[in-house]
Amino acid sequence: MLDNRPLSEQEYADVDAYLQQRIGENLTLDYKRELSTSSNRDRAELCKDVSALANSQGGMIIYGVDEDSTDRTPLLPPFGTPRTVGRQSVEEWVSQVLRSGVQPPLDFEIEAFDYGGGPDRCVLVVRTNASPSAPHMVTLKADNRYYGRFYRRSNYESRIAEEYEVREMLERARRLYLGVEDELGRRGYSEPYSADFGKNPYSRRLATRAASPESGPRRVPAEMWA
Repeated sequence: MLDNRPLSEQEYADVDAYLQQRIGENLTLDYKRELSTSSNRDRAELCKDVSALANSQGGMIIYGVDEDSTDRTPLLPPFGTPRTVGRQSVEEWVSQVLRSGVQPPLDFEIEAFDYGGGPDRCVLVVRTNASPSAPHMVTLKADNRYYGRFYRRSNYESRIAEEYEVREMLERARRLYLGVEDELGRRGYSEPYSADFGKNPYSRRLATRAASPESGPRRVPAEMWA
């Protein structure tokens, strides 16, 4: 994927440098020649593709870049995809479709990049992580082919998840939740009504501050930092 900075902090030069590596499609990467937006089926396809990534290992979809049919590497220069859908920006349209068509809600990033193909076209990147809230279901009711199904990424495509795979997603979410609980307990945040709530090495350091440059550090009650 692109580097770990938010997509909003990156430029097309970063996208281009990534594309120049000629990385082929894989479990976490998908290229699409163009984002289709004309039908309800197109909306459902978008929900399927992004939820499949979130239900697997995360990853990104790059719209506006076609793939080589022989090795699935990107074909350059980009083909581009429209910047607007009706009166909406393409980012706003994608966000609305994903938020209304996938449950539980997804965490994702969207950014349109100017690649020099004209004011009406862009390269669009949609990125998501492996979701702690998985499994995510496509709930867009526009097409019964997609509605009420869980998808996951497999090699170069998004497919319907098997029953055992849905159970694995649920178990992954459970383990993550328990891990968060354990970490909160280790840091002293597991019992909010306990007298020791929030007491850990970091909060104790915060409770020591300098009264003034002349007097040096002194101890103050931890409640002052609440």
